[in-house]
Amino acid sequence: LSGRDVPVTVCVATDYGASMMEETENLHIISGRQTPDTMLEIMEKTDASVVADATHPYSQAVTENILAALSRRPVPYIRVERELEITEDSRQNGRFFDTIKEAVDYLNTTEGKVLITTGSKELESYTEIRDYETRCVLRALPAEDVVRNCLEHGFSPENLILMQGPFSLEMNIATIRQTDCRYLMTRNSGSAGGFPEKAAAAEETGAELIIIGKPKKRILPPGGRRMNLGEAMEYLSTR
Repeated sequence: LSGRDVPVTVCVATDYGASMMEETENLHIISGRQTPDTMLEIMEKTDASVVADATHPYSQAVTENILAALSRRPVPYIRVERELEITEDSRQNGRFFDTIKEAVDYLNTTEGKVLITTGSKELESYTEIRDYETRCVLRALPAEDVVRNCLEHGFSPENLILMQGPFSLEMNIATIRQTDCRYLMTRNSGSAGGFPEKAAAAEETGAELIIIGKPKKRILPPGGRRMNLGEAMEYLSTR
């Protein structure tokens, strides 16, 4: 959209997210977690004529804040959704849990190292895994606040892998083998989040795939529409 003659404002949660894009004459980037009030301010300041909610499938709270802002300034809303298919191999070889706590309880009945690929937001929950300091290998974004959060929660520096994904099948296989992990914890974040490559790597290496949760279906505001990325681009282009 940045190549078109129409102003686009992109909101991202972190400075690291902002660094993944480059501002142009028509593309303005706002970094930081937004409340309903600040979202409303952004919509009014930019005179937004459409809101595209392209947040992560598990970022329910962000969507709720967007909808709260839209209730005070109604404009067309589209929910851009990822394809989140579970392959038959993943269904057969994976172990599904509704919550991280349930997965942690299960891991506490097992032995062996765990490769955690669900990010750094739920670190408090992972500290409940027995011997997590040496047993858990955490892969997360290479950002200062992430490193600080990991160290404050007692994760060993030698068990931190700080890289920007998504990762190839080969990289996942190499990581599992290098760290000698017997379990790979993930969410079903779709192709955009590298889930198929993680599932295939677990199968290739014999690691057990631990799949956390299922994204809640977003509640749409009046007139709101669900679209995949291609449909959203076509819709926005025609508008």
